[in-house]
Amino acid sequence: MHTPRAVLLLLVAATLPACAVKPKPPLEGEAVAAGVPRPFAPVVMQIHPLTRIVRTGNGGAEENGGKGGAAAAGPMIVCHLELRDSWGDTCKGVGKLAVQLYRTDRAGGTGTQELRWDVDLSDLVLNAKLYDPATRTYRLTLEGLPEALASPDSRARLRLVAILQTWGPKGDQRTLQDEYVLEP
Repeated sequence: MHTPRAVLLLLVAATLPACAVKPKPPLEGEAVAAGVPRPFAPVVMQIHPLTRIVRTGNGGAEENGGKGGAAAAGPMIVCHLELRDSWGDTCKGVGKLAVQLYRTDRAGGTGTQELRWDVDLSDLVLNAKLYDPATRTYRLTLEGLPEALASPDSRARLRLVAILQTWGPKGDQRTLQDEYVLEP
């Protein structure tokens, strides 16, 4: 049986963490949205681990982004990009996106740029079409990957670099960038 003193101590110990000082808000001093042109603008971009090489050939749903229709010829990269705002929450963004594919040998180095895909996320119709609400990422189908680079026997190391030219919460121009190594 617990004594009243022990119960009281237990209650005090359980409530102390709730009294802790809250972390500083990411936009300190901005009390209303009018003071911040884009309060939920992206500040971080990550090439999500769902990104992978897809080999085509049988016309399945995976190869067509689940939309049906004719399958693209050859291997492709399905790239998932996640954007986060000042609070660390996933969000959408606008701007110009460039995704570059570099090939290096297993020893490393910067490598050689093999391909580049440009996506205009300022086109709101395209932006909405590319956004996948289930994963909260932009799902890009990057076609044109040479078979030799996509082969599991390839000695090449593939590195994706994504660069987004966008605007920050205060309306300032920002460049968000991330890299991801693909395994063939």
